[in-house]
Amino acid sequence: MQHRQIFTIFHYTQCILDQYKAHIFQTQIKSTMFLWKNKNLFIWNTLRTFEGMPLSLPDIETILNGNSVLGLSLNDMLKVKSYNKAVKELYLNI
Repeated sequence: MQHRQIFTIFHYTQCILDQYKAHIFQTQIKSTMFLWKNKNLFIWNTLRTFEGMPLSLPDIETILNGNSVLGLSLNDMLKVKSYNKAVKELYLNI
């Protein structure tokens, strides 16, 4: 189940990179570097907008640093880590 969720997130973020590449950047490498540099902001905005999770940017950073956030379920924390893993996979595969 976890692998399928990461694949879906990976595919979704790949589509976003294609849009960045078409409108802002010249190459896939530049767009991927931009995403990697702003990954916490990307993850926060995506989860807030599409998943409806009431997280703050410091909450995302806390989870990605390996700590838990009060009032957040384990499933929600795993979503944050899955998005982080998908962004990392994109970055490593350029």
